[in-house]
Amino acid sequence: MKDITSAAKLPSLEISSMKNESLLEYSKIDIGFEAETAEKQAVQEKKAKEKDILAFCMDCRKWLSVTVCKLLNKIAVQYSLARNLAFVDPRTIAECETNQSRLKSVLRQLVQFNRVVASDVDDILHQYQDYAESMTHSHHELFTSFSPSVSRLDTLMVDTMSRNDSYCKLWKVVKMLLVLSLGQASVERGFSINKQVETDNLTEGLLWQREPFVTMSIMWEGFNILM
Repeated sequence: MKDITSAAKLPSLEISSMKNESLLEYSKIDIGFEAETAEKQAVQEKKAKEKDILAFCMDCRKWLSVTVCKLLNKIAVQYSLARNLAFVDPRTIAECETNQSRLKSVLRQLVQFNRVVASDVDDILHQYQDYAESMTHSHHELFTSFSPSVSRLDTLMVDTMSRNDSYCKLWKVVKMLLVLSLGQASVERGFSINKQVETDNLTEGLLWQREPFVTMSIMWEGFNILM
């Protein structure tokens, strides 16, 4: 665990193969206030023995381990594209060389899926280098003090990048990445909306009216921020 110093290193964490001594002791497993109260009461009333409590704590730890493994398998940082999106983190603006390497990795995948033209890659990298150097010199405090819980990344990128024509190719890539869904929630939400619309339309016999348009508007509302 000491080697896990950042979110990007989480994929290397293999809980299932950890030895018992690397995991939290059974006695320190937090099972919640009510469960602890019920546990103590069961012991006092002789409805459970110490070995039963130990077995229960072992099962709790096993369940927690399995749950964390499942979560780790689904997190976005399992994918190199998501990990390399760190190049847009304003707080690392001074790490130009590292961020260029991350951007190149992202562009390689975008080219592979025909989202970016290969001939534009060098221009995009040069534009990022110019952008990073410019922001480091003129807006260093704004970037290094950026707080995701307080400020919006898209607003910062629009203000500092989109309005400068010299960053036009870079902005097209960043805009694409800013609206990229890193989970299944937005996709599943779209399916839910479609199902609801289909049910309503079939019930009311209004297949030709405006609800399909409303559905598309809802699904694409996230893109309107940057258009």
